[in-house]
Amino acid sequence: MKIKNISLQLIILLCLSACERNAPPSAYAMREHIVGKLTEQQIREIRAEAEKDFEQTIAEAKKNESEFWAKRAEKVAKYGAQCQEIGFKTKNPDKCDNSLPISWNSVGSLPAGYESVDSIFEKKLMGICNFADTVTKAKRLGCLP
Repeated sequence: MKIKNISLQLIILLCLSACERNAPPSAYAMREHIVGKLTEQQIREIRAEAEKDFEQTIAEAKKNESEFWAKRAEKVAKYGAQCQEIGFKTKNPDKCDNSLPISWNSVGSLPAGYESVDSIFEKKLMGICNFADTVTKAKRLGCLP
């Protein structure tokens, strides 16, 4: 009877250990471990990189916006009068489509696919640890002690 209890306890212990290794890691614990290994200056540098990346993203978005409005103005100038006629408009929806790439709900927020400085900072801070999906991988990558 005692041997069966010990065997059962051992099996449960091994199962719990295996379950823990394959469990998803705690993002909080990984962040705490990573931040603990960095100096304040390194953290400031990561933040500065995130801000620089964000500014580049905004500059690219402004360039894309300028290109969009230029193409739209060109299309309106070329087909504007024709698009007022239902026959042309129906047969050429691509030439007469003047919809905007934004909605009222998105006004004042970052466009889809763009990230805030804080989001970029967190991704840079966590680095490869963003891809650790098990405790075992997180430990192997140095994301957990």
